[in-house]
Parts: sequence; structure tokens; C-alpha cells
Amino acid sequence: MKGTKLLLLPLVIGIILMVYSWYLSYPLSVDSPNDFVFNHVSVLYWFSLSILLTSLFMIALTSESNFSKWICSVGIVVTIYSMSYFYSMLPGADSQFFRGLTEYFIKTKNLNPLQLNHDYYQWPSFFILADIATSVSGLELANFEFLLYTLIGFLLATTLHVCAFKAYKNSGYLAVMAFFISMFYFLNYQGAPFSLALGLLFLLFMLETRQSGPGSIVAMLVLFTSISITHAFVPLFFVLYLLVRSILNRSKRYRNLCLLTLTIYFLVQFT
Repeated sequence: MKGTKLLLLPLVIGIILMVYSWYLSYPLSVDSPNDFVFNHVSVLYWFSLSILLTSLFMIALTSESNFSKWICSVGIVVTIYSMSYFYSMLPGADSQFFRGLTEYFIKTKNLNPLQLNHDYYQWPSFFILADIATSVSGLELANFEFLLYTLIGFLLATTLHVCAFKAYKNSGYLAVMAFFISMFYFLNYQGAPFSLALGLLFLLFMLETRQSGPGSIVAMLVLFTSISITHAFVPLFFVLYLLVRSILNRSKRYRNLCLLTLTIYFLVQFT
């Protein structure tokens, strides 16, 4: 416990360096086609990145509190993707495309998927969520995207930690680290429908590992329906999971859930 407290000093230093490097670098941009964005990142950022990742890992390793390990898991994920917050608008492979679709929907309230360039409006929940959130909170869409991005990362890290803690007790943070490090070049984590659907899918897996009852079944079906109107194929991962569990466990419960979720999925796709 004493060693954990000693590690708080480098953690605080790392946070201060990270904030100051953000102040020096924000907003990141390039001056010419031959310029590189890393030329405009303060050198202090790289020091803060090393200090934060090391100290968060050591705190999680030495702490006896699962709450501290969970906080460190979330902190590690935020630190890995911290450079995203150095831009004025959220970066990502598809962020600009979905930002345009969302801006159009907020202005016109038109979700007709049959019109030109309305290719993704068949799965409307991402755009409806953005419209409601910006209307209620008064946030600009660009600011809301950063908030949603953070919430998705928090959801992914938390659900992974909870599921891993149930299986491996005090090593849940290792599962979170292993997932995000191994998936860094493959996971399309951004403010887009796929990331939101993936976060909800992980929440669905977490609920499934809990004690089942009528309330949890209803919550799972509501979540699954929400995922089905957010992304085209992410719900199928849960259907396949239920199918495998029904075969391995020879469980009537998993078989019925598999059929029910598959029915919901196809109803959404066909309508």
C-alpha cells in the first residue's frame, strides 16, 4: 500500500505534463501537404505518455483495491488514445463522414434512407442520440463527439474489467491492457456507430455473465435492439455467442435467446 502511495507522485507529474503539452499543442494541424502532424506535438507529451502509462500500470499492479485497478484500467485506455483530444474536431477514419450525416439530420430531421447519400440512415439511433444530446445539453456537435468518444472508451474498459475480474479476480486490468494493445491497429475506435455498438455489445456480454432473471433478460433484449438499430453486423456477434453457448451447454435458455435475438435482428434489417 505504501508503494502505491509513492507512485501517486509520478502520476500527478504525468497528468500535469499531459495537460501542459495539450496547452502548448492544441489544436493540432498541419501547415502544408508536406508537413507532419507530429511536428506540432509538444515533446512534453511523449514524456507524459511514458510516465502515465508506467505509473498507472504500477499502481494497478501493487494496489489491493479493485476500485483502484478499475480506475487505472480506464486511465490507461484514455492515455493510449489521449492524442485524439489534441485536435479541434475528433479524428478518425469515418468521423468526418458521420459528422456530416449527423449535422444534416439535426438540421433537416430527415432520416429517409432511400435518398441520395443517405446510405447509413437505415440504422438511425446514432444520429437520434446525437440530436437529443446536443438539443438537451446545448453542446456543439464537435464537443459532443469528444464526450461520446470518452464514454465509449469508458464503457469498453469498464465492461472488459468487470468480465475479466469475475474470471481472474485481481487481474482484470491486464485483460483491458491486453485487449487495447493487441487491437490498437485493428479496432476502429472513434466517434462512430461501430464504436458505440461495440461498447453496447460489451455491456451486453457483461450482463449475460451476471445472474439471469426476468429483469436482466428484458435489459439484454432492449440493449440488443438498440445495437441492431445502430450497426449492421455488430449484433451478429452476440447471436453467434448465444448459438455457441447453446451447443456447448445444450441449454434451452441459450437456444431460445439465440432464436429471439436472431428474430429481432432480421426484423430490424428487413424493415
